[in-house]
Amino acid sequence: MSSTREKIIKIFDQSQEPYFDIDEGVHKLRDLLAQGTLGDKDLFLSDYTNSIIRCMQIVLVSHEVFRCNLVIEFLVQVLIQFDKSEIEYQVKNEIIFYLFSIIRSNSDTVRLRLYEILKKYLDSIKLTLSGEIDEKIFSKIQLLSLDAIRDCNLNAQLKAIQVASHFQVPHDSDCKIINGFINLLRHDASTQIRLLILDLIVLNDLTFNFIKNRLIYDSVEQIRNKALQLIENKVPREFFQPLFRKQIIDCLLRNQNGELLRKFIRKWLFCSDQKNLVEKVYLFICDLDLEGTWFINTDYFYVTYLEDKLFKTMDLVFEEIFAKEKIEIFAQEILDTGKNLIKDINILFLVRSFVKFSKIETMSDIGQKLFAKLKNRDIKILPLYQLITILIDLKMNKVNILTEIDDLTSFYDKKYELVYEVLLRQVDNKIRLNFLWKIYDDLIVHTVDKDQRKKFLTIIYIVLDTMTDKDFENSTMLDLNLSLNDQLNIDVDLNQNIIEYFIEKIVITNISDLDPKVRALAARALGHASLLDYEIAINYLQIFYQMINLDYSEPVCEATNSLVNILLHHAEKLSLNYDLFIKIFDRLENQIDCEDSKCTYLTCAGFCKLLLNNVEVPSRSLLLSKLVLAYFRCDRETNSDLMVKKLKACLGEFFTLFKNDDIHNEIYRSRNSVLLSKTIKIVLKYLIKKNLPINDLKHVAKFYYYITSDCKNGRLIIINLILDEILKASSNYYLTQKLIEVLLEFSVNDSDVDEISQKYLNLVYEQLENLISKFKREKWIMNREYEIRCLISSIKSFRNRAGSGTKRKLDQDK
Repeated sequence: MSSTREKIIKIFDQSQEPYFDIDEGVHKLRDLLAQGTLGDKDLFLSDYTNSIIRCMQIVLVSHEVFRCNLVIEFLVQVLIQFDKSEIEYQVKNEIIFYLFSIIRSNSDTVRLRLYEILKKYLDSIKLTLSGEIDEKIFSKIQLLSLDAIRDCNLNAQLKAIQVASHFQVPHDSDCKIINGFINLLRHDASTQIRLLILDLIVLNDLTFNFIKNRLIYDSVEQIRNKALQLIENKVPREFFQPLFRKQIIDCLLRNQNGELLRKFIRKWLFCSDQKNLVEKVYLFICDLDLEGTWFINTDYFYVTYLEDKLFKTMDLVFEEIFAKEKIEIFAQEILDTGKNLIKDINILFLVRSFVKFSKIETMSDIGQKLFAKLKNRDIKILPLYQLITILIDLKMNKVNILTEIDDLTSFYDKKYELVYEVLLRQVDNKIRLNFLWKIYDDLIVHTVDKDQRKKFLTIIYIVLDTMTDKDFENSTMLDLNLSLNDQLNIDVDLNQNIIEYFIEKIVITNISDLDPKVRALAARALGHASLLDYEIAINYLQIFYQMINLDYSEPVCEATNSLVNILLHHAEKLSLNYDLFIKIFDRLENQIDCEDSKCTYLTCAGFCKLLLNNVEVPSRSLLLSKLVLAYFRCDRETNSDLMVKKLKACLGEFFTLFKNDDIHNEIYRSRNSVLLSKTIKIVLKYLIKKNLPINDLKHVAKFYYYITSDCKNGRLIIINLILDEILKASSNYYLTQKLIEVLLEFSVNDSDVDEISQKYLNLVYEQLENLISKFKREKWIMNREYEIRCLISSIKSFRNRAGSGTKRKLDQDK
């Protein structure tokens, strides 16, 4: 052994002691290096470097954890302090390259200690700035680091990622480490790994776009929140374009992370520019794109849902504002800014939000000024809706507001439905009825056109939609503020139900109108009335039947929707009259195959609700099969019809809920999953009869494979049914081939079996053996023999395991 090696080993031996002076040890190694290079330089450097590497090898495999950690600290300081001369740099680079070269070691302990040494060293320097590592080996080290970050040991992988983070090159769009980190963020199953990478990854165009477009929508909440925190901490304010702001707000509201949203609001609003606070908030609201967010043609509840999301944001905005500025001053600034209120929805929403969250009385002074704006016939629907909600919040007289809106909307326009609904939901039942009577009186006294009839029918179904069953029962003529002359002219008893009166006089007479829009509105109003009273529903069922059979387009959709709602709402009473229930059910079942996509959507959505509410319907299995086929028809649709997309989303969610229905107990869930599995027989027969290609049938198999996940015995039942069909159709070459391709899309996992799976496993095993025996001479089937035998092997394994478990249980019982 050379004297150099002996001296180095002695220094490393001493470094294992707790009292060892690390700086003195480094000084000894440096002196030894300086003395040795005076002679044969190359030979000495080789001996010197190899001696240190040999000592490291011993440390890396040592079982003495405490002493090993002491030596590691010494090694790290050697790497850090060897920077005084070119020779020291050369020694250090060779040691570092050696450390990276053993990254692929088979020992988890070696790799873990290796990463620990590198991490501690690299944490103390900035590689890309200081040039501590020679550029020639930098790219090689990057490649080795890329291997390390995929380490199979979790602890080692965590350390490796910390090491690799030092080799990121932010300005290089093809940086191997950054791309490796993105790949792990996209595919790694460990949340701990992904969170660490988010802590360490540099932010450049590539990583920012990946985080913005993918990670803020990640399925793991911790990842979503971490990604949003990273954006808040590192992304400058000017990078937040309006669309990106909306994305951030939506994600934070979905995550219910109000504190982080508050930080973003401070970042966006309270910067050091010269704009006043009202102008900043106004521009912030403009960025929310209210006109693009509100859907006037949608229903009231969806609009209020959208508003709730916006108000959660505005609540935080005003909390921050009121902490910095007096409410009265801000209110005056709003009034000064909002000179053209009726033309700017953003200013109106700012006023509305301020009224909602400030709770100050000074804002009530502008109530009369705002009320006067209602007389402006140029006002558009969105500003009108905002203006009305502000007046309601300011406690203005709702009857007067209704009167003004009635004068403003002398003709029918679907856009005004939302305005009427928001108003009629704010008043009591008596005011609603008197308002309805006023419009009805105008219809009787004056000659009216179809637009005015549409308006009345629209308002009556909105009134009916806002009523409860109790409101309906108590709605008599006595609730109307009638003059004596009016009372004498009415040809009915004052105790008569006013809604029944309107149904008889207006709704039924317009069911047969020549205009399909009038017929549709009349059907909708009659449908709402049918939900409030069972007798009305029974008396006018025939009208809905006739519309479904003889009408077209919108009236058919309204009649279908009314029948669906009647079936859902009165299911308990209809169950006592089973013949009537079957009659309604049959009429609706035919609508699943309707050419109108909206009609199909309404029917399927109604049946989904019936099944999820466990309403006993005839031929559940056949109904489920039809819903599955409707789902696959959506896939084959080439157009971009919104209703087709809604139908597919609705059915996809239904199948997931139906097989895992938490409303019912375990027995019901088991029944549902079995019922859903058995529908594959009907579905396959129908699709094969249509002569669809094998790829379409494979798609069906993948769908069933997905919906039977976590369903005990579901996949076993499906395999059994397919095998039945194969053995029955053995003489049909094309049919058998298709069914075998479908069969091989299925496999069985631990989650698919339980203690009662033995009978299914035995049956499937026997059928698979019969399949091999029956077709052993058929080349076109034996080409898939390997896959079939793999399935047999899997079934056999589960069968043996289930059998031994059953035997063990019997032994315990004895």
